[in-house]
Amino acid sequence: MTAAPVEVRDWTKEAKSFKPSMTADVQASPQEALDSLAAGLTSQGFRIKDRTPTGFRASHRQVISGILGLVTGNDADILDRTLLAVEATPAGQGARIVISVAGGGVHRAGRKRGPAGLTAGLQDLQRRGIAVTTTAWQRP
Repeated sequence: MTAAPVEVRDWTKEAKSFKPSMTADVQASPQEALDSLAAGLTSQGFRIKDRTPTGFRASHRQVISGILGLVTGNDADILDRTLLAVEATPAGQGARIVISVAGGGVHRAGRKRGPAGLTAGLQDLQRRGIAVTTTAWQRP
C-alpha cells in the first residue's frame, strides 16, 4: 500500500494544458477501480455516462446565469461543461487506469471538482488496503 494518501492535483498546474492525461496503477480489478473512481466523481457532481466494462465518461456541468444570478428560460446562460474519459485495462495483478480531460478543461469548477473526485476514488481504494500509484498530469 502507498504510504501517503494519493492526491490528484489541478491539471493546469502540472501539465500546463487543458486536455492532459494521467495514469493510475491499482492492485484491484479494472471493475473495482472503475467503480471507485465513478463513485468519487459522482460525489463531486459529475454524471457518469457511456459506462462499459472498460471505462466511462464523466461530465460536470455548471450553469453560469445572467446578471441577476437567476436562471430563467430567457437568460443567455452559459454552460460550463468538463468531460473526463476514464479507461481501465488489466495490468499484472491489477489494472492500469488512464484518465484524460476530453473537454472543458479550462473551466474552473471542473478543474477543482475533477481532481477532488479522482482523489476521493483513489483514496477509497487505499483505505481498503489496495496499492495505488499515480503519475502527474501530462500534456497530450
